Amino acid sequence: MYTNSHVLTLVGMHRSGTSVAASWLAKCGLFMGEKLLYGYRDNPRGHYEDLDFLNLHNAILKDNGTDYRVRGKQHLRIDAAYYTRASNLVAERTIHKEWGWKEPRTTLFLDFWKEQILDLRGFIIYRDAVEVVNSLLRRDFKRELQRHPELNLLKKRQWLWHYSFANPARTRWYFQVWNRYNNDALRFVKHYSDDCLVVNLEDLPFYSREIICWINKEWGFGLEPLEFSSSVYHAEDLHRSRSAIKNLLGKVLVPYNQVLVSELNEWRLRTLKRIGIL
Repeated sequence: MYTNSHVLTLVGMHRSGTSVAASWLAKCGLFMGEKLLYGYRDNPRGHYEDLDFLNLHNAILKDNGTDYRVRGKQHLRIDAAYYTRASNLVAERTIHKEWGWKEPRTTLFLDFWKEQILDLRGFIIYRDAVEVVNSLLRRDFKRELQRHPELNLLKKRQWLWHYSFANPARTRWYFQVWNRYNNDALRFVKHYSDDCLVVNLEDLPFYSREIICWINKEWGFGLEPLEFSSSVYHAEDLHRSRSAIKNLLGKVLVPYNQVLVSELNEWRLRTLKRIGIL
């Protein structure tokens, strides 16, 4: 267990804006890792994911017969060898007084990392479920096109249907994954509320300086309070899809996520009050 560094993990469901947020934190001076996942066409400016954390999480998920799309209440078993691997990974980073990492799968293993780093702070970002699911579907479709550039127009249209809200099975699956990640995040927040901030992605362009100033004052970091501005954030990075039809489908396919949304919004308001915005 390590307590001699200031450590911040940036977590949230995939396609929730954690990459641009990690870029912003790095510009503010937080060490986010040396070996980072490179960008793809669907995330050209880079994922800012520490590959050591990514590979560890993927290995654990694979041992449990699943991947990042885990859903429901499946228990994720973590063998002793992974505790040793995680301890070594953290020890390598304690040369930095202030460090952190971003890797969405961390959301599934927050208690595990809290055991390794007693002073771990959690910066949780959430995004509208419809927008996240739509982004995941769009990404799947684009990657299929990249893998199969020879497809004719008819086949592309068939796949466009397959990777859209018109396919209820895939759409429902992704809504359930969104639920799993955000439920796991909230469970951690409720247990370690003093060590967590919860914000909506859309808060960052407005309250970025206040968030960093609060992190510095209350958690002892020494980051530069830079604006979450065009230097890290571009409007086209986050495709929005809030059509009435898609919102209705979200409620029909996974109706219980509305309770989760209310809880997330409640913890967001608590965070904004803590940092002096409300």
